[in-house]
Amino acid sequence: MIEIRNLNFGYERSLFNNLNLFLGQGKITGLLGHNGAGKSTLLKLICGLLEVQSGSVTVNNLNPRRRSPEFLKNVFYVPEQLEIPDLLPEKFAQKFGRLFPKFDLSNYFSLLESLQVDSKAMPTSLSFGQKRKSILAFGIATDSDLLILDEPSNGFDIYSQVKIRQILKERMHSKRSILISTHHIREFEDTLEDIIILNDAKVVLQKSVLELKEPGREVNLEQVFLQATSKTGA
Repeated sequence: MIEIRNLNFGYERSLFNNLNLFLGQGKITGLLGHNGAGKSTLLKLICGLLEVQSGSVTVNNLNPRRRSPEFLKNVFYVPEQLEIPDLLPEKFAQKFGRLFPKFDLSNYFSLLESLQVDSKAMPTSLSFGQKRKSILAFGIATDSDLLILDEPSNGFDIYSQVKIRQILKERMHSKRSILISTHHIREFEDTLEDIIILNDAKVVLQKSVLELKEPGREVNLEQVFLQATSKTGA
């Protein structure tokens, strides 16, 4: 589904040098890394919001930067910092839901209820966490092939943290992929199926959680993260 070949990208300094990465379908994958490792930048490159300087990024064999209708209808991205139009959820769904062929309005409202978001409230009256839950509910209801979430639980109370993890697992299927960038490794430990760890502009680890599991022991992803990044001099 996502294929990155020899990616080079940077701002004032080089960030990625010949980065290679492949992600298939049907998994919830965690993108982990220290601050400044380039997680959010990589997500924007995958979404086509930034242009590669050399190398290539493809999603379903499409170039994200071209922003083709075929690409846009199958990808939904929730950034860490977001702004949403001041529209009631029903109006928001009417305006933007038609852009996604598999969008399910009843599912959207069911998700809003599960996440305790008032479907009759204008976004200006909602907290940051409530706005974020509203967009997450919409993104999940699109049933997009690729759902990309940057720090999805920021601003959530404990109930909402537990609920969003439950919903993500329930809404997964073999033709969908969910990519989550998060600092809250412990919080998503029982949700992630694969992990990718970025450090020093490189992928230092990409494995399934099952591969990391030792007989008779639960996987401690936080410990895996610390070991993987310390080996590269972090």
